[in-house]
Amino acid sequence: MLKNSATAINQKADDMRSKKESHDVNEANSGGFLGDLNKVTPRVTADQLPDEDSIYYLSDEDPDAAPEALVETWENPVSNDWYESHSEAMKVARRSGSPVLIWFTNSKHSPTCKLLDREVFSTKVFKDWAEDKVVRLQVDSNVVEGDTAVRLRKKEYVKKLKERYNVLGAPVVVVLSPRDSVFGNYAGYKGGNAEFYFGRLRQAYRVAMQDYGKWKESMEKRGYRIWHDNRGRSVFAKLKRYHNGQLLLVDPDGNLSRTHERKLSVEDRQYIADEKAKRSSR
Repeated sequence: MLKNSATAINQKADDMRSKKESHDVNEANSGGFLGDLNKVTPRVTADQLPDEDSIYYLSDEDPDAAPEALVETWENPVSNDWYESHSEAMKVARRSGSPVLIWFTNSKHSPTCKLLDREVFSTKVFKDWAEDKVVRLQVDSNVVEGDTAVRLRKKEYVKKLKERYNVLGAPVVVVLSPRDSVFGNYAGYKGGNAEFYFGRLRQAYRVAMQDYGKWKESMEKRGYRIWHDNRGRSVFAKLKRYHNGQLLLVDPDGNLSRTHERKLSVEDRQYIADEKAKRSSR
């Protein structure tokens, strides 16, 4: 037992000496210089280290952690004017800052739905407006699907969306802000009233954008901003990582996306340069 106690005491003394030596090195470095470390063999040589200017972080999270999923920023839009997936439409809306226009329809059994499509949604004036203003989502109660299991899932999907937005019958058009707040719920349509109907949609769009503006302002205080590519497309996100021209962005929903600095607008490339300059001057 005495032998074990002596061993423990010796180990404690070694630990204390080790801590003192570490403290002495820190004291020597307090003036900006390290002490004599010539006897220490580094595991990584200087030429193996990356250029610090090529690595730029704006996040406290682990930059080396591999994200589970990445999407390409400004990926190609759907070929159709109308999305069919609610989750996809909302993702695009939050990334672009555009309200969502949901059209609950029944393409087979509702003559009124066909009339609304013909007098409003299929017109050039509406399409030109909608292309730049809203994300369009069509929810059709007429589910055409050969696979029985898939057809049942799609019917359940339509049912849940109707319940979520308090939709009864068709046609019903709902206008949402990018954060999923409802600012318009219009049931039915009367033939010949296209101008009045379209005016209500534009008004709902304006109110939804006001709501988005308040939300956007609060998110900008947390580091989010609108990024533009060199083709004029935009995404609302925060820079998570920058490395050798590659940008890793995260949107308010936590979705990760990536792009390259050369794809950014002139203004955003200047923003990156300014942030680098700020960091190097610290």
